[in-house]
Amino acid sequence: MDAAALPALPAARVRLGLITLLMGLSQLVITSDFSLVSVALPTIGRDLGVTPALLSWVVSANATVLAGFLIVGGRLADALGHRRALGLGLVIFAAGSLLSALSPSIWMLIAARALQGLGGALVSPASFALINAFLPEGPARHRALGVFAVMQGLSVIIGLAIGGLLTTELGWRSVFFLNLPILGAALALALAVLPRAAPASARKALDDVGGALLMALSAGLLLAALSNLGAHGLTSKLGLGLLAAALAGFAAFALLERRHPSPLIPPALLGTPNLWGGALAVMGLIAGFGGMFVMLSLYLQNGLHVSAAATGIRMLPIAAATMVAGPCAPFFMRRWPLRTVAMGGLGLEVIALAGLVLVAPGGLYLTVVAPLIFAAVFGSTTAFMALMGLALARVAPDRQGAATGLIFTGQHIGLPMGVVITLAVLQALPAAAGEGALAAYGRAFLVPAVLVALALAAVTLMTRAAPPNPSER
Repeated sequence: MDAAALPALPAARVRLGLITLLMGLSQLVITSDFSLVSVALPTIGRDLGVTPALLSWVVSANATVLAGFLIVGGRLADALGHRRALGLGLVIFAAGSLLSALSPSIWMLIAARALQGLGGALVSPASFALINAFLPEGPARHRALGVFAVMQGLSVIIGLAIGGLLTTELGWRSVFFLNLPILGAALALALAVLPRAAPASARKALDDVGGALLMALSAGLLLAALSNLGAHGLTSKLGLGLLAAALAGFAAFALLERRHPSPLIPPALLGTPNLWGGALAVMGLIAGFGGMFVMLSLYLQNGLHVSAAATGIRMLPIAAATMVAGPCAPFFMRRWPLRTVAMGGLGLEVIALAGLVLVAPGGLYLTVVAPLIFAAVFGSTTAFMALMGLALARVAPDRQGAATGLIFTGQHIGLPMGVVITLAVLQALPAAAGEGALAAYGRAFLVPAVLVALALAAVTLMTRAAPPNPSER
């Protein structure tokens, strides 16, 4: 059943609204996970008595499994149907959350976090694919993209504010218990509003078990390489070795996919117009966001000497910009082509980040830096929504999950990549220019500006206008 089969009746409109809510709740629990757990990490370390190196696996185990299995999750969503795939993913994520909350040791917590990543690899592509699978082109689909953006902003607030409060008052286990009622509501909605698909089997999606494992291993090696290079510099032999192994793994994966009769990424999908340009642009955009986020934190704490708690408050313009862009972007997308909106958002972000290079050394945060951060994130969020619509516009309904998984894999790789590149440049700036810390942090905002400019180039050179919406014809 697709969007065309849904009648334009009040009951159908209510159902479309519930599907949008389902997508929003599912994405909220996935996107808030990182910030929630990050806030609780110091308390987890003290309670379980573990070293920082081992503690980092509480985040890394989840990120590695999530990034490695997103494409598999997307294929399963296409093979099983949205109702089964999303329901299964929500149950797995809930089981991982419950086991995390009850973990008596660091090893059980790491395993439970990996289980959460597996559930997230199903939930993330399956829930986002609901937008193109069930919502008609035009305002309804744009509103859903706006809800997605609002949930991104809420996830930051939940992590910085609610996560810190829960950890302080109730302990770190409470941040995992918080997931359960949200997941329960999402599961109830999925069972109530999503249609039952024809009986299906995961066998076809899992025919390429070797490709799935190779993809997961390569993504894990790449994340480990980026983490090592970020911690020890771009000359780290271990980091470079891990990077070489990851690239070799991706090359082997590409060769395997070309020869496999039922590859994880269908050959027809690879030729879809706008998919690769949109996916590369999303990766560059997210890399720029990651670089900007870490630079802002360092600028505030090490440059302006603001406390960690106060830093969280001063970074709330990021959440505010995301939530403002949520309802504004659909307005833009109803009036202009998605490609134009994406280019406009990316252009605004490049200008704002370049402006930070000029004004951040002055130290005027509230009156100068914060408004530019707001503008950059507003542009980034608007561009992201338009890019997702542009990249998926010509993807067949039965391949929406795989395409979404492919884009989200690039997103999860782009974030740490942007952080590593930005920190590497920052490390070289003071020695090269003899600058003070505040000036170096300000100049380092040029790195995310360049990364976003590359995303803008990908859109300009590798995409063309999506088909017009029915309301625009």
